[in-house]
Amino acid sequence: MSEPGQQSPILFIEDDESVREVIGGLLEAAGYEVATARNGREALEYLQGPVVPRLILLDLLMPAMNGWQFLAAQQRDPRLADLPVVVLTGADHSSEEHPDLLELPPVILTKPVFPDVLFNVVRRYCGAGAVAGA
Repeated sequence: MSEPGQQSPILFIEDDESVREVIGGLLEAAGYEVATARNGREALEYLQGPVVPRLILLDLLMPAMNGWQFLAAQQRDPRLADLPVVVLTGADHSSEEHPDLLELPPVILTKPVFPDVLFNVVRRYCGAGAVAGA
């Protein structure tokens, strides 16, 4: 297991500041490094930098560039296309209402999300956090 300072961060893309703070704080308290972006455009700018996240947590409904637009741009970029993405959304995500869902990553968590559910998914991609029991 990597030391916290050596880990790549989790990139959390969410327009709601309170949700960013709560979920980001939970992840950081568990020993994960977290980078945040307020929308898909900010996230793409972050992803052009030298740090490549180990996981992207993505909201769908955001201003400037929504989650679907972000996913399309991510998939067009060969450097970013293989990054794992978990959708974390409060949006109705029934396939009848949103045929775009066929293009979404296989893991979709509905907000509000229970911390144990979130941590189980994060561990799947990132391993355990640095804090015991995380």
